[in-house]
Amino acid sequence: MCGGPSRQQKDAAKSQSDLSKYLVGSGKAQDAFKIPYLKSRVEGGLPFLKEYTDYSGGSLARSLAPQQAQLNSRLNRFGSALPSGFKEQTLADFDTRRGRAFDDQLLQGLLLDEEARARAAGLANPLGYLTGAQQGNASILQMPQANSPWGGILGGALSGLIGLA
Repeated sequence: MCGGPSRQQKDAAKSQSDLSKYLVGSGKAQDAFKIPYLKSRVEGGLPFLKEYTDYSGGSLARSLAPQQAQLNSRLNRFGSALPSGFKEQTLADFDTRRGRAFDDQLLQGLLLDEEARARAAGLANPLGYLTGAQQGNASILQMPQANSPWGGILGGALSGLIGLA
């Protein structure tokens, strides 16, 4: 008679409990599909990392090959009319720029690979959806209890009686 959860609180608790059960169930169902993918990503990293790390056949090498061919063609047109060492220095400069670009790409690829592995490990952790469900249940348990009007009347009468004694 002194209170307890109101009808709205009971309905909210049941609704939150049903939602929590649904979240856990759907999370487990998704695990069947995503865990093999995430496991392969954690263990193997990015499948296209070789494109970043292959100096002579990767994406950077393929994208610079036409530029190098065009540079060689232009330099060969001049034949021996170029100043001494000009062709060698130009090709060395091109190789230096290609090496710097490769180093930048390699570092970027390794960082992307590490990020992909870490992200996959985090997504494979079931605590993501379980924590959401648990937080919902905790919010219901922390709701204040509804006050019954009888509790106030009885409490006032009892304290009046005790005060007279």
